[in-house]
Amino acid sequence: MAIDTTPSTVATNALNALDFTALIGGPMDAIIKAQAMAAQTTYEFINEVGLTVDPDTGEKKPVNVTFQYNSNGRSTTLTVPLLVMLTIPNIEVTSYVIDFIANISASSSSVEETSTDTNLGVEAEAEASIGVGPFSLKVKAKASYSSKQLSKAAQDSKYSVEYTMNVKVEGGQGDMPTGLQTVLNILQGSNTSVSPAEMLQVFPTYIDIDMENINRRTLQVVVKDNQGYFAAGTNVTLNFPATNPFSAVNIIKGHTPEDIQISAGLLSNSIYSNNRKNTEHINPKHIISHRVLKPYMRRFKHNLSNFKSLSVGTVSGPITGVTDAEGSVTFELIVDNSITTDQQGTLTITALIPVSDAEGDAATKPEVVYVPYTVLAPSMQGGSLMITSSPNAVSLDATNLSKALTLTIKDMTGSPVGNEAMVCEIYKSDGTLATTTEFTKVTDTLTSSSNGEATFTVTSVNPTVPGTYELRVSNDSSSTTKIPITVS
Repeated sequence: MAIDTTPSTVATNALNALDFTALIGGPMDAIIKAQAMAAQTTYEFINEVGLTVDPDTGEKKPVNVTFQYNSNGRSTTLTVPLLVMLTIPNIEVTSYVIDFIANISASSSSVEETSTDTNLGVEAEAEASIGVGPFSLKVKAKASYSSKQLSKAAQDSKYSVEYTMNVKVEGGQGDMPTGLQTVLNILQGSNTSVSPAEMLQVFPTYIDIDMENINRRTLQVVVKDNQGYFAAGTNVTLNFPATNPFSAVNIIKGHTPEDIQISAGLLSNSIYSNNRKNTEHINPKHIISHRVLKPYMRRFKHNLSNFKSLSVGTVSGPITGVTDAEGSVTFELIVDNSITTDQQGTLTITALIPVSDAEGDAATKPEVVYVPYTVLAPSMQGGSLMITSSPNAVSLDATNLSKALTLTIKDMTGSPVGNEAMVCEIYKSDGTLATTTEFTKVTDTLTSSSNGEATFTVTSVNPTVPGTYELRVSNDSSSTTKIPITVS
């Protein structure tokens, strides 16, 4: 009897029909998606927990944690980025194993039942008598023969299929990506410890003016907020003692509160827009960067009095400047040329230090720095006369090539002296005499009128030659008076 292979064929077809791509690729795809979800979680954690939007610039910056602690008896502010203090979730699948077992069992048995029944029967009968003596015997005999054949065959088929899959995944906190590690290293280096002295820095810390050489000095003030960032748009006020030798103050770097107000008025609907709504009589200095204008307006919008200050150019009261985008404002202090005695005193500088993420009165806190000064009056070795100039500085440019100076010569009592010769010479910054390629007249001798005055006109050659120069005016009986000239 032949063996039936049908169960084997069915089992083989079942094995061939298995989708191994799905069986193996499915777990791999799930692992990849899980890894992507872990990366998304890391990104969301950094973005939502570690970063914030700067209200002044709209840019993202790290969230900082600020502490106050005692440092040598002084209150010091420590600022640390939050991200460097936390464990950033960075789960990573480090390895995975997919075990797949396909167990197909097949069996076959055959039961074929065939019955053959053959009956063969033969029957005979005989009868006989036998006599022996007085006896006789009658015998009757009957005989038969039977033959039967039975055969039976059976066939039975069966099969079974079994699948088994094991997936093993191992993971943990992965190594920090190189880029993220670089960022965290940078943030780690940005940890700052800021003392009040570092929030308000002044250069120089001592002002020394020798009137024999120059009659002015610059004073730079740099302001940082309580987290150590340069504080743009911060009010810095320069206060003078009741009696002082300074005749004028100019803000040569930074802004004035008046400029802030004008700039705000020139801008369109939003005060931070660069689109001007008023294009008439535009002064470039009034178009101030939003990095300066926006924080200034945000801090002081609750108190309009902070927008006002005395005009620059007088020292009858405090002079207020506003820091630029670098957190800096520079004052130029000009000494009155008429002083005859040495003077000493102290300038008081106050600044409203910004406090991060605060509004209203809490948005600033005052800090004070004191700057001593010494002014040495001109030596009287040159004689008993003194020469002054009005104005005491000259600025020229391509649209303003000429400036007339009124020179006045007086004696020690302050009375004007007439008919006195005054020699005028223009020098370069390197100490050499200027040339006629720079000014139409570089030397002249004037004679004072009865009121002690004479006029000298400084005229730059067009095209102008930018630079810093100095007009020196002298008399046989006076010290040399030096008037700075700036050509831009």
